Amino acid sequence: MKFPMVPPDDVLTGMQLTADEVGALEQRLEGAPGDLMTRSQLLGYYAGAMLASLEAAQHLERHALWLIENASDAEVTGCAFCGVGDAQQFARAESLWRGHLERRPDDPRILTHAARFLQYSKPELAEELIVRARKVDPSGDWSLHEVPEFEPPASIAPTPVAENRLPAGSPERFYALGDLAKRALAERRYEESEALALELLELAPQFLTDWNYGNAIHCGHHVLGQLALARGDLEQARQRLLMAAEMPGSPQLMSFGPNMALAQALLERGETEVVLQFFERCNKFWSMGHGKLDAWTKDVRGGRTPNFMANLVY
Repeated sequence: MKFPMVPPDDVLTGMQLTADEVGALEQRLEGAPGDLMTRSQLLGYYAGAMLASLEAAQHLERHALWLIENASDAEVTGCAFCGVGDAQQFARAESLWRGHLERRPDDPRILTHAARFLQYSKPELAEELIVRARKVDPSGDWSLHEVPEFEPPASIAPTPVAENRLPAGSPERFYALGDLAKRALAERRYEESEALALELLELAPQFLTDWNYGNAIHCGHHVLGQLALARGDLEQARQRLLMAAEMPGSPQLMSFGPNMALAQALLERGETEVVLQFFERCNKFWSMGHGKLDAWTKDVRGGRTPNFMANLVY
């Protein structure tokens, strides 16, 4: 049984905060860093804002790291929003959890919270920790949580009818081009798909600090790689696969990970080396997916095609 991803009430309250209210709470926290209610509300606010702002994702990580270090057994620390995407910060968080486990090896709450944090990067260890927690306290609900599902805020999700009429060079069009290119590819409108993907890549340098920059680079090259493969141009497809991982990441890519459709198509054609190189590059930004990438690498080296599951559609 999976623990349902229902955050604590304070986290849900935080999702309804305004920017002014957040500023006031941050000031309050400076004088009382141990105020878990305030920190939980801020965690909720930044979790809701992270898809539209890389800065919000960084604030989320700051609060998550404080909670892991100073309140590891608090309910909020075990919720799905108490996560870290940046590779360096993730390593720090993992080290903190291992320290807690060494000091409190028989605390079922610590075992469970650590397991939930590690369930994507080290799934086998996470399951082992849950088993240990259940042995210590068979009556408790010590379980992993479900994978969270997010939807982009309505303000940055143009409607399908209007999105292709958005002004050239506008942020709204920048946000829409990836979906437009993928839709055209799926409907076999190849020339249109190529034009949209190229437009996306040409527009991306104007949005270097935007939350969507990494998504744009990944999507643009991924679409162009699939088009190259459809034309039988293996060399171009290989290059585009690697270029799809040459970006700093994004809130979505750092959590859910990259699209693996092109990688799977290349594996089906025996192109194992370039796919392994792609996995290595993905490791730089997808810290929450190290466990998956390690398992997929093992599969490919063993001559098997991994089960990429949802990463074929992200």
